[in-house]
Amino acid sequence: MLNLSLLICTKNSAKSIISCLNSALPTLNAGAELIIVDGRSSDNTIKLVLEFLEINNINYYQFITQLNYGLYEAFNLAIENSNRQKLLFLHSDDILKNSYTLIADVRSSTADVIFYGIEIEGTFLRRKWHIENISSINVKSMIIPPHAGILVCRKVYCKIGKFRTDYKIAADFDWMLRLLLTSNVSFSFSNEITYIMKSGGVSNSGFISEFTKFSEDVRVLKSLGFKFPMYKVFRKKFNKLFQLKKV
Repeated sequence: MLNLSLLICTKNSAKSIISCLNSALPTLNAGAELIIVDGRSSDNTIKLVLEFLEINNINYYQFITQLNYGLYEAFNLAIENSNRQKLLFLHSDDILKNSYTLIADVRSSTADVIFYGIEIEGTFLRRKWHIENISSINVKSMIIPPHAGILVCRKVYCKIGKFRTDYKIAADFDWMLRLLLTSNVSFSFSNEITYIMKSGGVSNSGFISEFTKFSEDVRVLKSLGFKFPMYKVFRKKFNKLFQLKKV
């Protein structure tokens, strides 16, 4: 048994969910627990997931239907229902590029949080996050890693809390800042690009979502006591330009 809960939240994810699950199959075969939280999909997401579980003889899983809408409600539900000591979120249209690195770290690492290299893929451009040490992160300059692609010990959620559900888009930004501002949390950094994330999610789906994201980011920074929050949000967006490369 692998002491890992792999957390996947789905909603009408039929086009991507099997690729996502196949990428995670080595971890599931090693005995990881799979937690699927479905936001009442109207396509055949559920059917595809159940077929995958049967075909691949997956023994450790929970399939949960979400009663209350909301992405961060789903995140929290996944955390609350997981039973292992190390947790990793995998969005339903994302890919685990190197499951074997993850398996080795679950078995041997004593760090509370492990940051992996990730690629964020768009249609024409992609961004790379590859953090080699804690000095690569600069909260004051808004060089903040995304929430995706990190392995987190359960006790971290107990210490800093889960995701705030009063945010529609920025709760992962709020959670990451709370993590980085918390003392007595140990970090490790992998050399591997382990996680492939597709852009175009809830925070990248048009002007309204961009405006909501900007407003919520400002609100997050104000709530955590940062000065000049609007400037810092612009700084965060500017920093992303240096991660862009042509596909």
